[in-house]
Amino acid sequence: MNQMVWYIRGTSQLGSLHDQFVQGPLRLTLRGTSIVVDIEKTPVTAELSDLAASLARSYVARLAHALGESLHLLTEEEFSILPQWANQNAAMAFSGMNHRPPRDPKDIARILREVRHNSITYGWPLKVCYDYMQNALGAEDRFFPEVYKMIETMESCLCGEAALRARSCLPYEVKLLKKLANDASLDERHAPEDGATPGAPTSAQRGEAYECAERLLRKFEELCRSEGLVG
Repeated sequence: MNQMVWYIRGTSQLGSLHDQFVQGPLRLTLRGTSIVVDIEKTPVTAELSDLAASLARSYVARLAHALGESLHLLTEEEFSILPQWANQNAAMAFSGMNHRPPRDPKDIARILREVRHNSITYGWPLKVCYDYMQNALGAEDRFFPEVYKMIETMESCLCGEAALRARSCLPYEVKLLKKLANDASLDERHAPEDGATPGAPTSAQRGEAYECAERLLRKFEELCRSEGLVG
């Protein structure tokens, strides 16, 4: 099986949080209270399955320490056979006097970043790209400046914009993201000229830009993996 799924119990702080990164042939994705580890582009072995489980366990242990909570990781099978009262008790534990106030989004972002940093064995450039993408998704008014920094990091690694376009096979995505980021009328990276009233990207432009940035980051992961830069 090239995908393994676990469920996290013991916290009300994760909500709709999301994180994703690669470590060697593994990809860990946090989706709220579930963790998925995919084994990618390599035959599945018992050793890789053990590594996937180890990555999930260590990630949750670090997350628990950072949150100051006792978290429990359950396999799909373990989760499916939980009695109904177990879920009811969990709901009660997170209500009333036992319910902790929601954390500041900046605090959660910092925790996710620290846990991710401590879960990977590599640094620049992909580690930095993940940080820029997280910053971009965490603050709408900083999306394009942060994505632009991500692209600059990729270009620095690959020796220029032309190389990034060619090796990623995503020239349209690179061009669109840089165009929107540099459009002075949108007041993203540059001030509007001649005292013009600043505009703003439309929701359609933002939606397309998000999809382009995601595709570009996923492709850059592949390039880093092919160069042995992801552990």
